Amino acid sequence: MTFTPVRAILRRTAEEAKRIRAAGEEPVALAEAGRFPFDGSMPDFRPDPAWPDPTRPHGWERPRASS
Repeated sequence: MTFTPVRAILRRTAEEAKRIRAAGEEPVALAEAGRFPFDGSMPDFRPDPAWPDPTRPHGWERPRASS
């Protein structure tokens, strides 16, 4: 069994890195500004009890082997 090195999985182009950083900066800006969903307007929110529990695919916790 051979595993793919993490550095190979995480290798990104400069454009991909910009998009990833922008996606991370957006919620930080919302939180710092105290805007929804970080504004405290829904402290009593509870999901509908009829909603199903989320599931994960079998084996999700194990690293994937590369061939």
